[in-house]
Amino acid sequence: MVKRCFFPEMLQDSPPLSLPFGLPNLPKVYVRRFGERNPDRTFYVIWRDRLGSGFFSNLTQVISHLILAENHGWIPVVDYQNFRTIYQERSPVNGTANAWEYYFKPLSPYSLEEVYSSRNVLFADGTACPPFPCRSNREYRSILKRYIHLQDSVAEEFSEFRKMLENTFVLGIHFRGKEMNTTPGHPFAPTVRQMTTWTDRILENHPVEKIFFSSEEKDYLDLFVKRYGKRLLFLPFFRVSKVNAYNLNPRPLHRHLLGKEALLDSLMLSCCDILLCGKS
Repeated sequence: MVKRCFFPEMLQDSPPLSLPFGLPNLPKVYVRRFGERNPDRTFYVIWRDRLGSGFFSNLTQVISHLILAENHGWIPVVDYQNFRTIYQERSPVNGTANAWEYYFKPLSPYSLEEVYSSRNVLFADGTACPPFPCRSNREYRSILKRYIHLQDSVAEEFSEFRKMLENTFVLGIHFRGKEMNTTPGHPFAPTVRQMTTWTDRILENHPVEKIFFSSEEKDYLDLFVKRYGKRLLFLPFFRVSKVNAYNLNPRPLHRHLLGKEALLDSLMLSCCDILLCGKS
């Protein structure tokens, strides 16, 4: 397996591939030859630099690069093993050291070992800016359906949790914590008053039976439990008060679990009938 530091050092003398789109702000795509396997195939390695970013920032970047790979017939592969993210653990999780595969199945049947012994290997630009953002929800769903598949263990856990939302009209609330206010490139999070005002307004005008609440802030959860009582549903996940969860190490596989909890919370929100959230 290649070493973590091989990009960009090993590609400094390799010119980027020229892409014939004629569009501004295209990513650089670098080409390397690692061996003689698969001479009739071209692999496209998707990665994030500087340990990546939040869970769905990483996912959005992968989806945008999938559009580029699909346009050219390249075989996409996510490498969050040699190019680490903030969700990486020191030891394998469920038999894999690739953090992408903690949560999702591989994008193609080719392993990293095979890719890094092949003749034609392209490397994406590792920056956060997506080269081809999805132009519509329909396109986004199409990419998700064809390429992004949950690992069986995650799908099974979600299947159990979603039972709490069956046969009831549910308001889903995503209340991002205050850490959003100091995260570069993010808008300000909504205030408590904004969220409670809109929650009350929705309850007055819609037949809401249950509220599914998602937030990493324990103080927000406590406030909503006190205000809405038994109508409030939430998953038994790790939460913090006035600190960033990524600066802590309170449990085994904490980084992996933070990613899985963000994913499961979002899947639960997708099952709700109404969604109340800030811009995140």
